[in-house]
Amino acid sequence: MPREVSPPPARSHAAGPLTRRADELSTRPDWARAILLLRLESGMTLRALSDATGIDLTVLSRYENGRRRPRPFNERRILHVLAGA
Repeated sequence: MPREVSPPPARSHAAGPLTRRADELSTRPDWARAILLLRLESGMTLRALSDATGIDLTVLSRYENGRRRPRPFNERRILHVLAGA
């Protein structure tokens, strides 16, 4: 006798990918949001920023996600590169 399988829970379309992305951005610390937005506005990829600053790609990702705060020296390196991009 076949087992009864319940359907997956209904998904709300109100919280689509763009809404989730905006929510993620709003929960980041100001400095993390600033680094991410400056990089996106400059048109640089994370890899290009990593190559230009000499800061490891993983470390830059952690900065942008708010999991790690850059030291002042690295912060200046990032801003210097993004200002010239």
